[in-house]
Amino acid sequence: MKVLLVHVTGVSTIRGGGIACKIRNLIKETKNEIDYTILTFTEKYEDKDVELLTGLGVEVIGTTLSRNSLLDCWRYVKSAPDAKFDVVHFHELPLAYFDIRGGLAPGLTLLKARLRGRPLVYEYQVATGIMRNFQEKWKRMVFRSLFPLWGRVLVNSEYMRIEASKLARHSDEKIELVRSGVNLEEIQSVTPIRLDGVSVVFFGHLSYLKGVDDLIRAFYDVSLRNRQAHLHLVGDGNLMEYCRNFVQEKKLKQRVHFWGAQPQNVLFRIIKGADICVLPSRIDAAPLAVLEAMAAGKPIVTTPVGGIPEYVKDGRNGIVVQHEKLASAIEFLIENEAVRDRIGQNNRQDALAYSWKSQSREYIRIYKTLVRQKN
Repeated sequence: MKVLLVHVTGVSTIRGGGIACKIRNLIKETKNEIDYTILTFTEKYEDKDVELLTGLGVEVIGTTLSRNSLLDCWRYVKSAPDAKFDVVHFHELPLAYFDIRGGLAPGLTLLKARLRGRPLVYEYQVATGIMRNFQEKWKRMVFRSLFPLWGRVLVNSEYMRIEASKLARHSDEKIELVRSGVNLEEIQSVTPIRLDGVSVVFFGHLSYLKGVDDLIRAFYDVSLRNRQAHLHLVGDGNLMEYCRNFVQEKKLKQRVHFWGAQPQNVLFRIIKGADICVLPSRIDAAPLAVLEAMAAGKPIVTTPVGGIPEYVKDGRNGIVVQHEKLASAIEFLIENEAVRDRIGQNNRQDALAYSWKSQSREYIRIYKTLVRQKN
């Protein structure tokens, strides 16, 4: 069986984030049964990531980004080789963004695949934003308009299943729940990086939706009462400058450490060296970060939003609180090492259910079902 994986954010885990991680792990587990090709935009620094995937037997059709977005779009769509594929799997919503590369290019690729009669899969993995701006309204309209075209819409939590049904304005059997997977073996085998004091680690986009602004303010309160606590921010984003300015203003330079975006192997070593992982999202589908922290055996402080409570049970896998209680939850775990150890053991055990070895079988089942229905 041949499957074309379509997305726009490259193949490196730094640039592609959770989507790139998911694609890489899916390929590793199913490459003996599925012949994959990836269609994406790439940067020059991603050459090693392309080589890694090529070594797994994957063809990467990477349109290298240039200064001309229209030319990039034309090259991307022209290179989409849909004729030989049994299934075309989209990892971002085509036409969802007012951007030639991120919106128009996958949209034209969708049209091309549709005209050739290929079964189409869309992985709906980004929760609708809490902003009620025109961009969000546009995304909802696009989702609703394209919904009839998909053979399957995949979601990673019951929360996302309900949201997809509401957006489509009807419940449909084509919406399937496929829980997120995590790279257990790699996370558990890495050597941890030793971090200062009692280390509190955030990893992800430094953005409003990820709640990093509230986290850094909460940590300031923690730092006033606990001199052992250190905060490590791993990632990049539009709140980086805000966080740096806050650290300077509050004289936290010795207590808050900025790592920037890191490759996956370094990220796993940082997580493994953490004492506590904090993931204070304002909205989220079912973040991969939660499963990575669980696989590393770390207690989690997080928020009861989106699909997170389906993965993190309060008291067993961590502490689930509203934003105003972040500081008290972090302090509680700092002061109670035995609780940290107990939750860490629970998380190592519970993460086994999300191994990519088991989760990847769902993708194979769905692909085969679509091909059988077409034939």
